[in-house]
Amino acid sequence: MYKKIMSFALSAAMLLTMVCTFSFTSAEGLMKITAVADKTEVHRGDTVTVTVGIENYTQPLQAITVLCNYDKNLLKNTVVSEIVDIEIEVAPGIFYLVPMQSFPGVVTKNLNRVADSALGEDIAPLYISWANAENQAKDASFTLFTATFEVLEDATLDETTLQFFFGDRGSTYWDETITAAIKTVTCEPGVHYEKYAAPLVLNVQA
Repeated sequence: MYKKIMSFALSAAMLLTMVCTFSFTSAEGLMKITAVADKTEVHRGDTVTVTVGIENYTQPLQAITVLCNYDKNLLKNTVVSEIVDIEIEVAPGIFYLVPMQSFPGVVTKNLNRVADSALGEDIAPLYISWANAENQAKDASFTLFTATFEVLEDATLDETTLQFFFGDRGSTYWDETITAAIKTVTCEPGVHYEKYAAPLVLNVQA
């Protein structure tokens, strides 16, 4: 089936907090991917938008890679949009918006990725990166991006047609306890995050 599947990646030095109400099965306490679709019963000609985020963000990562596998016979990726504003909860029930542009960094996107056989997997076409992650909030949940798909055939979207999971990129996090000028530490799967968590079953957005 994976011959029919395309992957895309999001690599991001991620930011502050946005409370999300998405669900994903993952090991308790580990950083995990969250996602919600605006519909799961779809018909030919429909579009479906999935909002993807992260929960249990427990260290200021410099880079996060998220892969999306989807059945190319059923779905065609048309748009991927990074979040423009981050909603920060400054006190219980009190939020304000911080523009993404407030965080230094170079943003790059490529939606036309081809398979990299040397690595034995499809390397996703989407790459987004923000610099200077060292002072970001911990224990946060926030939205990463939205992905919109064109529906090619009638279907019910589930873990067999659409999946989101962490890739095996060398993510790092900032550690203030290190005295060296370079304070980044490798973020290990199974310790900081679940690399290949259980397949995502999309929830319908309320």
